[in-house]
Parts: sequence; structure tokens; C-alpha cells
Amino acid sequence: MKYSILFTIIGIIALSSCERTYDPQVNIDSLAPYNLQVEHLGIFEKKLTWECDAENAESFVIDKKTGEENWQNAFATVSSNTYEWIDTDIELDKTHSYRIKTRFDERVTTEEALEISSTIPEPSNFLTERLSEISYKLSWTDNSTGEQGFKIDRKTGDGQWKTAYGKVEANQTEYIDTNVFINPTKGLNVEYRLYAYYEGYESEQILTSTDAALIPPSDLQIVRNPITTVTLEWSDNSNTEHGFRIERKYEGGNWEEIALVTETQYQDNDFDLNTQVYYRVSTYVGQYNSSYAENDFDATIPPPEKLEITANSATSVTLNWAYNATGHQGFKIDRKVNDGVWENDFIILNASEVNITDNSIDLLDNDYSFMVYSFYKSFNSIKTEIDVTAEIGMIGGGGVIFHLGDNGGGLICAESDQQTIPGWGCYGITVGGTGTGVGDGAANTAAIVAVCSESGIAARICDELELNGYSDWFLPSKDELNLMCENRHLAGIGGFAANYYWSSSEVNSYGAWLQGFGSCYQDDGSKVTNFRVRAVRAF
Repeated sequence: MKYSILFTIIGIIALSSCERTYDPQVNIDSLAPYNLQVEHLGIFEKKLTWECDAENAESFVIDKKTGEENWQNAFATVSSNTYEWIDTDIELDKTHSYRIKTRFDERVTTEEALEISSTIPEPSNFLTERLSEISYKLSWTDNSTGEQGFKIDRKTGDGQWKTAYGKVEANQTEYIDTNVFINPTKGLNVEYRLYAYYEGYESEQILTSTDAALIPPSDLQIVRNPITTVTLEWSDNSNTEHGFRIERKYEGGNWEEIALVTETQYQDNDFDLNTQVYYRVSTYVGQYNSSYAENDFDATIPPPEKLEITANSATSVTLNWAYNATGHQGFKIDRKVNDGVWENDFIILNASEVNITDNSIDLLDNDYSFMVYSFYKSFNSIKTEIDVTAEIGMIGGGGVIFHLGDNGGGLICAESDQQTIPGWGCYGITVGGTGTGVGDGAANTAAIVAVCSESGIAARICDELELNGYSDWFLPSKDELNLMCENRHLAGIGGFAANYYWSSSEVNSYGAWLQGFGSCYQDDGSKVTNFRVRAVRAF
């Protein structure tokens, strides 16, 4: 029994020893390492890793060569169950080559080779951040371990690079430049380059740049207050500027500086009117300006609006208008009669007056034109013109206008009936020659009065009438009476009764034409019948 156990143990040992023995029937190179990789642990440390499918290897053998030197065979050996090795003997700025092989007793596989450069890894993600008008923060990602620090070179505009303008210690990843505006020129461009270093060794450089011009204001708004004042308002996009420079020009003119301010608004009350006014605002630090925020506005004095004219009578008109602006000195009114010349500054009003009544006109004989405009000192707004002429329904000339002729003139009726209700006269007698048309009334009346001897008849009442300073009244003809009805009575104006009114137009020796004012109906009536009378005069 003891011998059986002993033989079993010896057999196990023998089998184990056989597993480590290379099988000549297997292609040894198929068991070589593969996928050799390098990981940068620091500027002086590199880690090699690999893979291998051999289960019975004795070890892995690593050869190394530095630069143009000879290979150092078996520079390192690691056990068969280890798949990585760290090289801590790195020389900067040299090429390092490695070979790795699998060893089986005295046999080795072909090698897996790798060549690396031992430069200092450059930083990445190099950014600039504006902190103020004179300060910028540089930041980056540190991709190296073991460096002594980082250096920053700077160049402004077309100048030369300043080497090691800034320097930070190892593992620092930001730097603040607080001297951006040393003797700046307009449109300054600042460039930076960054690199890691160790003693005399440096990484590759990475670059970034920024336009160090001042950030201009934005959203320049112009608020017009009175017509002589504007308020400029803008947004401030910087935080350490000395202030804002305000410039102004007029259409076709040159820019001129008008103010330096520290606030974000400015009130200008000294600009020319009736022109286009331009403004621009810039940020400044010392003598250095940003670009501009610009805007402009039309400084024309606003004219009156909604101008209306009301004929109060043939001798009086009232002008009314609206005005929402402020700051003007007042209003001026020019007047013209018919096609004559304009009477400039015919009336001058103060700024609070927005209406005027002119009682010095005669619309029965003339047409009138008015122009109204606002003014400030020697500046005037656009002139707004309006005309007025005689109108039907207008009071004037002793009564109410009820007809206007195509070529001027017209007819006026008394404002109320004549009180006596008479007959026509000349019953059984033919006056003869009376007309019915517009313009026949005066001649008809004269003929009737000359032939008919009766007192108190319709024509005589009108012929002898003196009313409101006028004595040239007459009894209207048939058509004139009809116009009176259509233009006055049907409009509900004039106080006419819904009865018959006498005309001066004869029908025959026993009758004359009547006008029914209920519906403007015309008929003839007996001369002896009493009907209403409304006197008329021409102008």
C-alpha cells in the first residue's frame, strides 16, 4: 500500500514536469506574445503590457534598445503569469525600442516589437477666459506626470514672442495674465503658446489666441422725450472699463465726441432739429476704444395731427388739432385768401393752445386756406394745410345757405318763416314772364310787385323785408323753393313747417306754384289762398 502511494506521487511530479516541457509538435511561434502596448505613467516611466496564449511558458524575456545604441538582450525577465512590466529608466528626447519573447526552457519564440518616443506629453484643451478688460485666464489639461512645470509664451499684435512670459509649477493648470493692455494698439490680438518642461526638455507647444479688444456696449436705444431732448441707453458688456465715449454726427457730417460718461445712459439736449442725428457709443480704457454700438433717429419736429376746420358761420371758422409731442415753443398759422399769397405767421400760439377761431373771414365771397405747424426757435415742423369754403347749412349773409352755384355764389334763405301768411296777389291778372328756374326768383318778385298793387302779398313781404342787415330779399322761384326743401328741410334744418310755401313762379292769372314741405311735393294753388312764405337772397 505504501509503495502504491509513492508511485502515485512520483507520477504526478512526472506529469507536472512534462507540462513545462515544450512539445516539438506545436509551432512555438504561435505562442509568442502579441498586442504589445505602452502606457505613459510619467515622463520617466512607461508600462508595457501584452497578451499570450501559452500556458506552459517559463517566462517572458524583454530586450531594450535606447536611441542608436545596441540591443540589451534580456534587459528584463518576468514570470509567465505576468503580462506587464514598468520601465523606470527612460531618457527624455530619445527613442526606446522593446522586444518581448516567450521562453520555454531553452527555447524562445519570435519577438513582438514596439518603438516609442520619450518626449514630454504636451498639454491639451488650451483655453482663454476673459476676466476683465485687462485680465485673461488661461487654462489647460495636464497630460504629463513628473514635469517640473509649464511655461507660457506671449505675443501681442505683430510683436515678437516673449519666451517664458509666464511660468507655473507642476500640476498647475491655469495662469492669469493681468497685463493685456500694456501700450495697446487698436485691434490688439494676443497669442499664447503653452508647453510642459523638465530641466532643458520641453513638450510640444500648443497655441491659443484672443482678440483683446474691449467688449463694446450693445442695444443702444434712443428715447425721445421733448422734441429737443433724447436719452441714450445701452447695455454694458464689460466690467472694468474706465467709461463710455459718446459721439454724434448729422446727416453727411463727421463724428465728434460729445461726452465721456460712466453710467449706461446719457441725455443730449443740444442737437440740431429737422435732420437725421446719429450716435455711437464705445467702451474705453485710457485712450483705447472698443468698437461701437450705433443708432440714429429723425430729429424732425413733429407736425400737428388730426387738423380739422369747422365753419361756425360764413364769417367765422375754428381750427382744431392734436399734438402729443412736448418741448416745442408753440404753433404758427399761415392764411391764404383764394389764390393769393400766403400771410405767413398770420397767427402765433403758445405750446398749450391747439385751436384757434378766425372771425375775420367772408366765405360768401372768398375761399380760405390755412397751414398749421409747430416751431422751436428757427425750426418749423412740416406745415399741415386745410381749406374751407362756403357750405350748405352755413349761417351767414343774413340767413342759412341752401344752395351753392357751380361758379361761385349761391342762395340764402331766412332762418324762419315770415310771420304773415298771405295770398299770392293779382288774382285774375296775369303777371307774365315769371320763370321757374334757379336764379329767376329775384326777377319774378320784381315783376309781381310792379304789377300787383295789393299790400301784404307774398312777393311784397319779401321785397320789403329788412333782416339781419340785408334788404335784398325776394320770393324764391319754383326750382329755388324745391332746392330749399331738398337741401334744408329734408336734412331737418331750417324749421320749415310741413305745409305749402308760395313760389314766385306764376301758373296763370288764377294760380301760382306751391311747394309742399312734407315730402317736397310741388303743385299749383289759387292766388287768393294763404300759404307760408320763406324769403331768399342771393350772394
